[in-house]
Amino acid sequence: MSVNCATWRRLWNEVSWRKFLEEGEAEAELRMIRRCTHTGRPLGPADFVRSLERSASRRLAPQKGGRPRKTVAEDTEESLTFVENQ
Repeated sequence: MSVNCATWRRLWNEVSWRKFLEEGEAEAELRMIRRCTHTGRPLGPADFVRSLERSASRRLAPQKGGRPRKTVAEDTEESLTFVENQ
C-alpha cells in the first residue's frame, strides 16, 4: 500500500502536520498499539480488519476462547450398535 501524495497534500500542510506530530498520542492509543504489537493482531476498525482477513484469506480478529461445543446428533443420523460374537 502506498500513500497518495496528492490526497495527503490536500489534507495536510507543513504547519498542520507538525502540530499533529507535536500533540503525540493519548495513553489509551498507546495501550492499543502496544496490545496489538504484542498479540500480532491488526489495529483498526472492524471493517478494516475484515478487509485484511479477505485479503489474507485467514482470520485475524480474536475469536471466542475455549473448546468448541459438541454438536448434537441429528435424528437423520443412524446409530451403530455392536453385537458381541458368541
